[in-house]
Amino acid sequence: MEAEPPVNRFWARIKIKPQKWNLSPWGDEGGGFWVVALIGQKCIYYNDIEDGFNISRFSTLGYIDDYWCNQTELMLCIRFFYQAFMREIRSIRMKSEISGFGGTDVLDNGPFYHGTKADLQVGDLLTAGFRSNYKPEIIMNHIYFTALANGAGLAAALSKGDGRERVYIVEPTGSFENDPNVTDKKFPGNPTRSYRSQAPLKIVGEVTDWVRQTPEDLQRWREKLANIKGEIIN
Repeated sequence: MEAEPPVNRFWARIKIKPQKWNLSPWGDEGGGFWVVALIGQKCIYYNDIEDGFNISRFSTLGYIDDYWCNQTELMLCIRFFYQAFMREIRSIRMKSEISGFGGTDVLDNGPFYHGTKADLQVGDLLTAGFRSNYKPEIIMNHIYFTALANGAGLAAALSKGDGRERVYIVEPTGSFENDPNVTDKKFPGNPTRSYRSQAPLKIVGEVTDWVRQTPEDLQRWREKLANIKGEIIN
């Protein structure tokens, strides 16, 4: 798919395995329309009646809110999506600076993800103040997130709880920093694109398509975490 590198990276993070979503009455005959990407409360779907891609809002996963009859090519939709996302990111940064949250250095443009087994909704806020998944005697002073959906999926699989694994798309509401527990520990910089913030994260969407670890891989991760020496930098 020919596009600028930032747009291609953005597409790689928001695309999902195509799913049929309901949009009544227009999509009833064909069982819905194919949704191919999600971010926030918007999706890109293919309207096979008009033979083109469209962007719509959604309130509930599996249900498209708006019917559009545009005959737009997929790459053009992706570019529109990317431009809208970057406008929202710039707006959040401006609000953060006005509110005194922090400086203007940009660590990562996202999108960002948080993995958990908690059943949450779009608009909910994720906050610090909960026990560590890895050392439950520690109350965490930060909320953690990553720019890698697969990394968030691994965090969800390793998290406490009996619910199903969830990976939420999140937006920082304040300044954030590299996670010092992984930054420069084994490789220079922050190759895992892991971050933390004392300000809440706002849930703006959910992804369902990430690489799942095998039970054997998860057991190895649990053993590795259990054997880690040293304190969590909190």
